[in-house]
Amino acid sequence: MKRSNTFKITIPAELQELSQVLNVVGTFARQLGATEEKLGQIELILEELLVNIVNYAYPHKTGTIEIRYRYSQNTQLRLEIIDQGIPFDPLAIPDVDTQMPLEDRPIGGLGIFLIRNIANNLDYRRQNGKNILTVYISLNTEQSENDGRMKK
Repeated sequence: MKRSNTFKITIPAELQELSQVLNVVGTFARQLGATEEKLGQIELILEELLVNIVNYAYPHKTGTIEIRYRYSQNTQLRLEIIDQGIPFDPLAIPDVDTQMPLEDRPIGGLGIFLIRNIANNLDYRRQNGKNILTVYISLNTEQSENDGRMKK
C-alpha cells in the first residue's frame, strides 16, 4: 500500500484552536529546515487565513477547518486550507494600493496582500461545497527571492 506524504489536521472553526495548527505545522516546517524567518511567514499566513475563516465563513453556524500540509517538490511547503463555509475566493480581492494614504484606504484586504507577497504561489477553487485555498511557500530563502511573486 502506498503511503501518503500529506498530513492533515481538522479543527473546529474557533479562535482558541489556532495555536494547535500553528504548533503542528510549525514543527513540521522546522523539521524540514525552515529558518525562523520562514516560520514567521508561515505563521502569518496561517493566522491570517484561519482567523478570516473563523470570523466570516460560518456566519450562522459552527464549522470546521481542515489544514493539509506536505513537503512539495522544489523545497516548498504546500498548505491546503479547506472549509465548508460561504463561498469566498480571496484571490479575487483587488490588491491594496499601498501608495494611498492610510486614512483613505478601504478597510480590509491587507492580509491577503501580505500573503500574496510572501507565498510563491496561491490557488483557489470551490469544489463539492468547499473553499480550497492552496498556498506554496518556499523553505529555501534563496529560491523564494528568485521565484518572483504569486502566479494566479
